Amino acid sequence: MRSESIAPSLVPSETVYVVLDDFGKLGRAYRETGENEADLESVIDDFLTGQFSKPVRVIAFNAVEGWARDVSEDVAREVMKRSISQGECLTGGVREFAAFHLVESKTTDQLREYATACEAKAREVPTLAPGYKAVAQGWREVADTFDRLEKPV
Repeated sequence: MRSESIAPSLVPSETVYVVLDDFGKLGRAYRETGENEADLESVIDDFLTGQFSKPVRVIAFNAVEGWARDVSEDVAREVMKRSISQGECLTGGVREFAAFHLVESKTTDQLREYATACEAKAREVPTLAPGYKAVAQGWREVADTFDRLEKPV
């Protein structure tokens, strides 16, 4: 006879997101989060409201499906997109997180692709066009600057 447990499973069935935060001299730690706040929307909201000191990385995992991956770039892109649409500036640690995952770890071709994507978004959403155009121009300027730095004198 098979017995069924009345206790809930300890393994979450949905995708869980955890953020590695840098506390300076105290070191780095994955931020403790409640079960109901470990979803993507909650993590993005925490980024936008400045809940992290100096976020370094975001890891998503799904224990039931057996996978885990670094989703830092995806989160940085979404945080940037939402900050533009809300007309809000990013706080220091979040700004550094976005800069690293969207700029410093990219090639100039990837930065130009971001610029092209922002220009397309500006055409799709005219009310947000000025913000997207400004970001596109910024991506192009960063790519051009990196190109100049990489060329021998």
